[in-house]
Amino acid sequence: MEPKKESKKDSKKESIKELMTPSKKISEINNNKHSIVIDNDIDNNNNNNINQINNLPENKKSEISKKSAKSENKIKEEIKSKNNEEISIKTPKITLSKNQKGQIVYDNGDKYIGSVKNELKDGIGIYYYASGSRYEGSWKNNLKDGQGIFYYASGDKYEGEYKNDLMEGKGTYTFASGAVYEGEWKGGMKEGKGKYYFKGGSKYVGDFKNDNMEGKGIYSHKNGNKYEGDFKDDQKEGRGIMYFKNGDKYDGGWRLGKEEGKGVYYFKNGNRYEGDFKEGKKEGKGVFYYNNGDREMGDFMNDAPIGMHVKYCIEGKIKKVYY
Repeated sequence: MEPKKESKKDSKKESIKELMTPSKKISEINNNKHSIVIDNDIDNNNNNNINQINNLPENKKSEISKKSAKSENKIKEEIKSKNNEEISIKTPKITLSKNQKGQIVYDNGDKYIGSVKNELKDGIGIYYYASGSRYEGSWKNNLKDGQGIFYYASGDKYEGEYKNDLMEGKGTYTFASGAVYEGEWKGGMKEGKGKYYFKGGSKYVGDFKNDNMEGKGIYSHKNGNKYEGDFKDDQKEGRGIMYFKNGDKYDGGWRLGKEEGKGVYYFKNGNRYEGDFKEGKKEGKGVFYYNNGDREMGDFMNDAPIGMHVKYCIEGKIKKVYY
């Protein structure tokens, strides 16, 4: 149940009543470090009670004064204890030697051993994460900066340059799966020129952007095929040439990793197709050139001729062919 909202009229009186319990005293005083309100078991707003105290014998006044002092000291001790508790939670424990080599222990279980400057990680040091990961290398103003090695709890490893706590510059990332990236980084992502060795045996050499293959590149498939051309979002897209292991070749448009748009497919036996492609297959208008000099024009669908085609023979004959 939510507490009842107090009226402005009673707010001052309620704030004094809150100091009646130690925890509330501390809360109130911590929020107003410039003033301390002491509960002397006397309602200061009650003038009659004040008059009664003034009329008490001296020994009674002394007893009340001692009781007030005792109550004040108790509150101060509670405040000191509370402040010390807050410091131990929010501030890491720092131990330094004369040469500024030290150790920083964090409440979450992380630990740093290395150079410290102005209570910040600065220089060469090792940071142990509670998760099991570990970073060894250069620091600047509490951030990874310069050369370093990061050992991930997953088994991955990065070795290279850092800037402002992120991978930036040149570095090698080795995946636990066996894949490896060697190249340039920016803002913690693969960006620039690089090489990516896939765990299955394929390999990409070229441009990267936003952690993906993007720009110009060469992709050598493990099956022996090789693609040279444009990439976007880790896919063959744009203009490119695929050299097939069997001797065939495709030169043309690509979309989402497949032949699409205008292109030419060269067969090993000397035949070739020039025309439209869609999702990796001949589809649309096209011309098929035979290795004997004949050529055939017409529509294609799902990688095969369809409908009526006109065939021009090398000896000058023109034929209509139906599919």
